Amino acid sequence: MRTTALILPAVLAITILFGSSTYLSANGVAELLRRNVGPHDITIIASTARPFLGYLYLWITVVDASTSTPLTNAKVAISTQSPVSPKEGWAIALHSPTAPGTYTADMTLDALGTWEISFRITSDLGISTTSTTLEVIERQQNREVGTMAWVAVMGIIGSGVLYIWWQAHRKSTLAQS
Repeated sequence: MRTTALILPAVLAITILFGSSTYLSANGVAELLRRNVGPHDITIIASTARPFLGYLYLWITVVDASTSTPLTNAKVAISTQSPVSPKEGWAIALHSPTAPGTYTADMTLDALGTWEISFRITSDLGISTTSTTLEVIERQQNREVGTMAWVAVMGIIGSGVLYIWWQAHRKSTLAQS
């Protein structure tokens, strides 16, 4: 019984660790685009590989295309077009002092469907514009991890009950003999 008491928590831990790492790798950060646009090389990374309703964080890296030097004085403007609203949204990406040439922006995605996102970079080198699309999906919950964890916890509880019953049964059998 002692080995069972050790095996069940190990199974639970493995289920939670591997299940959550699978979820994170499926939903981790993703590169939206990497392009040379005029005098700038632009890389845009999103906080999730599969954007869903809610917040989306963007990291935009701007470097001089000819020297690969990070540009710390650029202005990065973002405009968005929702699939359901004729109004255009916008954001200004702010320079990150800890990562030269990297600008960050937060967006709120409030509609499902294909969003048009445009980026306008202005620096001493000139003005560059580029755009991309982003497919916003409904948030999918990872029920597999919860189900496996629930089964593991119920197994541990059941094993504990069985262990207590077995110990009581054994003591009563020894007392009778």
